[in-house]
Amino acid sequence: GFVFAAPGAVYFSERYKGPFAFTVHKLGKKEVGMIGLGGPAVNIVLGALFIGLSLYVLPAYSSLLLFAARISFFLAMFNLLPIPPLDGEKVMSWDMRIWIVAIALAGAGYVGLGYL
Repeated sequence: GFVFAAPGAVYFSERYKGPFAFTVHKLGKKEVGMIGLGGPAVNIVLGALFIGLSLYVLPAYSSLLLFAARISFFLAMFNLLPIPPLDGEKVMSWDMRIWIVAIALAGAGYVGLGYL
């Protein structure tokens, strides 16, 4: 067998070090939230891309692409759970509306693919 997806945590410092050693400042909630939204957003975009590609390939490859899309949406949904150290906590503490939209898109993609 092979590992298709190996989830893991990516940690980052909330302190930004500029081009010089003395330019350091703490990242605000917006920056931390936007960084946290990056991973799940990529998973959502990849899921949508896999769905789109599945419409233009042979049926044998279509099922593989739909499977990849479902995994991608699941990873986004899991990562958006509002539990530290997951990204959902960072996004939710920044902007609840953006978190709701992101988790709704991930959940809709995951559940919607379950019906195919």
